Amino acid sequence: MKKVLSAFAVLTAASSLFAYNPPTGSEDLNRLSEPELLSGGHSSAGGALYFVTPSSIVNNPALPALEQRIMIDLGYTALIDSDDLSDDDYGNSAGLGVSIPSRYGVTTFLAQWIASPFLDMHLGHVFDFRGNFSKDITDNLNFGATANVGVAYDEKSDWKAGIDVGILYNFGKIAFMDDFRLGVALMNLGKPFSGDELFGMSADSRDENREDWEDNEATMYPGLATLRVGVASTLFEAGLFKGGWSADVSVPTAQNAVFDAGFQVSYAEMVRLNVGWNANLREMIEGRDVNLPSIGLSFKFAFQSSKLAAGNSDWGQSEMTVGAAWQQLYKNVTAVSGGALLKLGTSDNEPPEITLWAEDGKSDKKNDKSEKTESKE
Repeated sequence: MKKVLSAFAVLTAASSLFAYNPPTGSEDLNRLSEPELLSGGHSSAGGALYFVTPSSIVNNPALPALEQRIMIDLGYTALIDSDDLSDDDYGNSAGLGVSIPSRYGVTTFLAQWIASPFLDMHLGHVFDFRGNFSKDITDNLNFGATANVGVAYDEKSDWKAGIDVGILYNFGKIAFMDDFRLGVALMNLGKPFSGDELFGMSADSRDENREDWEDNEATMYPGLATLRVGVASTLFEAGLFKGGWSADVSVPTAQNAVFDAGFQVSYAEMVRLNVGWNANLREMIEGRDVNLPSIGLSFKFAFQSSKLAAGNSDWGQSEMTVGAAWQQLYKNVTAVSGGALLKLGTSDNEPPEITLWAEDGKSDKKNDKSEKTESKE
């Protein structure tokens, strides 16, 4: 542990020597691809009511560790800029993820793509691929690690590569809060994008003459050695209703602070409402508009599949969650997201029943019956 802390201290000290002027929105680059990421409060603790998808590894690599079923996650987000000085007014983000559990742990793969050419959120075109492994170490502690590579392509191409590591600890019940969880993740350990050909957050996107843009070329992004810490828990249960909260803080490049908060309410564990909000301190200092809260709604339903059950009866019933989310970003950019999560098979939440000396008990009963027959005779 001391070696890990020492390595983090060295990376933090080194990263703080670099100038910090990433593109606006770059610290949230990977949360735009699907509705759960967009509206779930960017939670490293699994969200207010602990809802995990393959895409959750962008928040904390340890999150999928408890999943028992194969998960397939597909999402798409339309980005619309209503008042941008550039000729572009439409962008996209999409993601495809899969998680595969085994006796050794859970393996997750995630591919994400984003096109955001707006001057209000100048992220360009990025493709990102991640491979993750997570495992439950104890009943309360999960661990995960992710390796990722990415390509940015505009007028000038660039690449990134790195690893993320994270843990999730469940404290159980604390005071009035149930399922209290702590998530800690160290993200972006490696080479980030250089930021060349993109404009930094200090550039004035409303300057029609663009006089200061060349002097505001973006620096590397996303933030090197970003520490993310979050907590989440259930707040109340009333009949079929359940509510919870989450709060996170991340420190990109040891030169910024990003706050995230989320609140979720579910009904019968079938319908779920998400409300999330985030604030980037350095972007606020640079005069960027603060994002409005995000809103998401999802529905879960089960379905039967005779084809899946042909090989294994446990696979006969699966479930799908479909959802949508909305958020206004930096005043002019509207994000509208939709997606679906498929979980194959049934979850094994009940331990097996073990009956000791069952055969002996049966033999005893037979002996009793024979003894009674002999006594009657």
